[in-house]
Amino acid sequence: FNYSRFSAAYGNIYTARQAAQMLRRALGRFRPTEDRWVVAEGLMIDPFRPGLRYPAISNREFDLLTAQHLANVLDAVRAADVFVFTLGLTEAWVSARDGAVFPACPGTIAGVFDSARHVFHNFSAREVAQDLEDLIDLLRKVHPQIRVVLTVSPVPLVATATEQHVLVAT
Repeated sequence: FNYSRFSAAYGNIYTARQAAQMLRRALGRFRPTEDRWVVAEGLMIDPFRPGLRYPAISNREFDLLTAQHLANVLDAVRAADVFVFTLGLTEAWVSARDGAVFPACPGTIAGVFDSARHVFHNFSAREVAQDLEDLIDLLRKVHPQIRVVLTVSPVPLVATATEQHVLVAT
């Protein structure tokens, strides 16, 4: 499926919290309650990588693909000299059940939005700073000598879930 062209088929990671969450999952420190979306009989979407071209066709395949992805995340960090992370968004959709951060609002790329399960959150500067500290701590637990480079995305928002104009939200 061409996944070998990518170190771990991450999908889009827009927030520092989502990046730290991915490492927690890879280290076995977090397992999201809503870990798959069944969109049709035997067709499962990864809520944290909803844009993958080929969804799993069984729970077993889903579990194997997820385990492979998370193992590849750790392998990529262990092999890296430098970890480059581009800060993209402060806005995110979060699970009301366990705080899991999704890369997109459920129901936009895949899944079904449920206001009882999916909550909009706009991370504060303090939260982003803490999430970056957590991310760097996790990276260094896996690879103590890793260097980290942070960049900022030059891409403006095209939409916002806040009541502000998209220009202000950007």
